[in-house]
Order: sequence, then structure tokens, then C-alpha cells
Amino acid sequence: MNIEKIKEKYDLLKKESDNILPFDKVLLLEKAKEEFEVKYLSKIVKVDGNFIYFENGASFLVENFIKKAEISFGELSFLERKDTFDRLIIEMAFSFALMSISYFFDSKSVKYKVNVYWDM
Repeated sequence: MNIEKIKEKYDLLKKESDNILPFDKVLLLEKAKEEFEVKYLSKIVKVDGNFIYFENGASFLVENFIKKAEISFGELSFLERKDTFDRLIIEMAFSFALMSISYFFDSKSVKYKVNVYWDM
């Protein structure tokens, strides 16, 4: 985590908005994002409608995975599961973050994205 770069972006946003979170909270959220990516998201190997599977053989119910994410990003406010012909997408919105996990059926690969929001 590059604190200097975060501080630069924070200072720019602070000039434009009065609704930005305190810098300490922003750092906590960015650290939580990084830790969550390393500990969970980067280790996902498969997703189905109910479970998220990890490279070590463990699996979580999607609901239990969400509970872990809520500890880092606040209360879940939106959950959608989209099952298309080529992928399954789970989109989640929390108080301070938006997370998306996609499982591609053909390539059996996973992509994820987490965006942390610094404003209220």
C-alpha cells in the first residue's frame, strides 16, 4: 500500500468534496482491501451459485464470504448473482466498497475487482 499516493489522491478529493471520509478511515479501508485481496480474492479458483472455492480446497457459502467482507467494508447493501451463458458474476455493495467476482466457465478462471469509496 502506497500511503503517499493515497494521501495525494485524498488531498485532491478533499479540495473538491466536503463529504470525504477522514484520512485514517480511508487508510483502514485501503489496507482492508489489500488484505482481503491477498487472503481471499486472489485464492479463489471457482464460484458457483452457492459456494466460493479456494486453492487450498476450502470453500465458503457465499453468505459466509459476505460476512467476512462485511467486517472489512461495512454492511452489505446490495447482492446480485448473474448467471450468463459464459460466466457467473456475484456483485456486492457494502457501506464503503463495491466488489465483483466473476467465474468464467470456458477458461475456468476467476476475476475480481474491489473499489473502496472514500466519500459518504
